[in-house]
Amino acid sequence: MPNLMDYMDWRGDLTFKSDPFNEADNLALCELVYTDLEGIVPEGKENPVTLEEVSERFFERYTREELLARDNFTKMAPFLMEKMAQTERFRGIELFGYINEIDEKAEAQMAVVSFRLGDGTVFVAFRGTDETVVGWKEDFNLSFMAETEGQRRAVQYLNRMFTGGRGKLRVGGHSKGGNFAVFASAFARKGVRNRIVAVYTNDGPGFRPEVTLRGTYREMLPKIISFVPESTIVSVLLENDVHHCIVQSSAGGIMQHDALTWQILGNRFIRVPKRDDTSRFFDTTMRTWLSGLPDEERESFVDSLFSILRSTGADKLEDIGSDPLKSGAEIIRSIRNMPKPEQDEFRRVVGKLLKSGTNAFTEAFLKKHR
Repeated sequence: MPNLMDYMDWRGDLTFKSDPFNEADNLALCELVYTDLEGIVPEGKENPVTLEEVSERFFERYTREELLARDNFTKMAPFLMEKMAQTERFRGIELFGYINEIDEKAEAQMAVVSFRLGDGTVFVAFRGTDETVVGWKEDFNLSFMAETEGQRRAVQYLNRMFTGGRGKLRVGGHSKGGNFAVFASAFARKGVRNRIVAVYTNDGPGFRPEVTLRGTYREMLPKIISFVPESTIVSVLLENDVHHCIVQSSAGGIMQHDALTWQILGNRFIRVPKRDDTSRFFDTTMRTWLSGLPDEERESFVDSLFSILRSTGADKLEDIGSDPLKSGAEIIRSIRNMPKPEQDEFRRVVGKLLKSGTNAFTEAFLKKHR
C-alpha cells in the first residue's frame, strides 16, 4: 500500500515551485526529526547543511544493519531521509537549528530541527516521544500539568530562532511533537506567531482546558491542521478543539501511530469517514477515567508508575522489553515494596481504569446490539 516512500518515487522530481508544499511534505519532514542529527546539523542558524550532505554524513556514521536492528517504530526515519535526499524536491533543502534535549531532572524531552525549503519558507519540525522513559513520563504529565518543561522549551526555541526575522513559517510534529508544535506556535511572541501560516499536528495529543481557552491559542486555531489514523488513541487524549482529518493506515491498532503506515495517493493522504470502534472505545474509557481523578491523584499515579518502571534500571522502554521476565520481576518487587498507602492508592487508580474500560465496552456492545 502506498506510503511516504512511494510518495518520494511518485513526486520526488517535482520542485516546490511546480508543486507547492502539501500535507505529505509535512509528514515527511516531521518523520525526519526522529533521525539522530547530533554533530551533523548545527544548533544555530549559521552554516546550514543540505539534506543530501546530512544523509551522506549520517550513513558514514551508522550501518544499515545496526539501524534495522533497533527495536522502535521510528527506525525507518533514516531510510526515508536517504530516499528524500535523492529527490529533486528535497535534496537541496537546508537544515539548521537542531536541538536534542533530554533532561531527566526537569522531566523534559524536546528535539527539533528547522528546514529551509525551496520555496523560501521554513518548516520547523518537533520530534515526538522517543524511546526514553523520561520522554514518556512527560507525555503522562500532560494529564495533570497545563504546561510541561518540554512545551516551554519549544516556545523558547521558536522565539530564539525566529524573532526579528522575515518570511513564512510552518510548524509541525508527530505524536508529542504535534502537541509541541501547536503549543509553541500559540504562545510564541506575537512577531513569530504572525509569520506562521500553518501548524501541523500528526496524531498529536491535546491539552488541558487551561491551554485551549487562552486567547492566543484560540487565535491560532484556524491555522492548525490535524491528521490522525482511524485507530488513533493518541490524539483523543485531552482536548484540542480542532477538526481531525482521518487517514487510512496499512497497520492495525496502536501500530497506526507509525506515520510510515499512513496511506497516500498523489500528494494527499487517503481519507476515511470516521474513527474506528477501537479509537472511540479508548476515547470513552480515558475520558471517564481521567474525569474521575483529581489532579493530585493523577500526579501521584504517574509518579508511582514511572518509579516502578525505573526500578527495572531501564533508561529506555526497549530495555524493559529486551528482558521481560527480569523486568516483570523487578516491577512486581517494586510494587510490593511501596508503602502500603501508596500501594493501595496505585491499585485503586488502576482499578478505576479497568472499571472504566469495562463500562465502555458494555455500553458499546449494548449500543451495537440494540
